[in-house]
Parts: sequence; C-alpha cells; structure tokens
Amino acid sequence: MSEQDFWVLGISRGHNAGACLIKNGKIIFAIEEERLARKKYDGSPFAAMVKVLDYTDRIDYMFISHTQDLEGGPRVDFTGDDVYTGLARKLGLIDPQGELPKHPQVIDLSHQHHKVHAACAFYRSGFDDAVAVVVIQNIMNQKLLDLECGKLNRILIANTQVHLITCTSTLEQKMQY
Repeated sequence: MSEQDFWVLGISRGHNAGACLIKNGKIIFAIEEERLARKKYDGSPFAAMVKVLDYTDRIDYMFISHTQDLEGGPRVDFTGDDVYTGLARKLGLIDPQGELPKHPQVIDLSHQHHKVHAACAFYRSGFDDAVAVVVIQNIMNQKLLDLECGKLNRILIANTQVHLITCTSTLEQKMQY
C-alpha cells in the first residue's frame, strides 16, 4: 500500500446490506453481507467491514447510506459511537482518536438516500446527460417523484418533488415544465 493511495469504504445498511471498497477511484471489492453471512437479507454489513482488512489496514473515508441516520441507531458501549464507526475504530480502519460523536472520516448519507439511488442509476446509465426518477412513499402514504438531473458525470442537485399523478398524460405535461 502506497502512502498516496486513497481508500474509500461505502457501506449500505438495511435488507440489502453490503460494502464496496474503492482504491484511487477503482473498485477493489464489493459484496453483499448475505454472501458472507449466508443469511438472506442480513441487514448489518459487519462481516463485509472485516473483509476490508484483506485489502487494506486503513481507509480515508467511510460513507454510510440508509433511510435512517446513524444518530438514532444502536451505540457502542463506553465510546458512544454508532456501531459502524465503532467497528471501524476497533478494526483500526479509521483514526481511533477521532472526534465523538461524529468522526470526521465517517460520512452519513442517510439524509441523501434518494439522491444515492438517483446517482447509482445515472452513473451506471452510460449517458452524459440523464434524469433519474425515484418514486418514494412518505409517512403520510403519499407517492412522490424525486427528480434528479445528471450532466457530464456529476449529479445536479435539483431537489424537485412532485406528487405522483395517476394520469400519465398529466404527469408528462408536468414534467415538460
């Protein structure tokens, strides 16, 4: 491992939990937790985080994505870290002396959950310009469209939400504006 290497660990929590390790912008490995745990929909990618040690003994940043933020989740005894930051500390992947309660190497993307879906669709599309439409259902059981625009390998944060209308022609008219 060169001192110039830049390591990023992406963690996806939830029913399709997994981890993706990136070195200098290239994917080194990516795996869903159920492949390691041998349990369908295993929601905590702890074994995947341990697997990172097969490739590196440190990471520069860890990005975590889910629909719920880390602050409301379970905590590690004594340190008060969320379980993912706590495990990364214990494995030596991040600075053990980092600040509490928010470690500077840990980025919680939970508030950007739908933008992450849009980014995945955009970057895998192969297009230079694209619009990703994410249909979400909020706590009031309303269906919304979250529209994100991508251009030249970057997501433009449009933050546009419109109510989902069952009539396709009306929806097409609204999307033209």
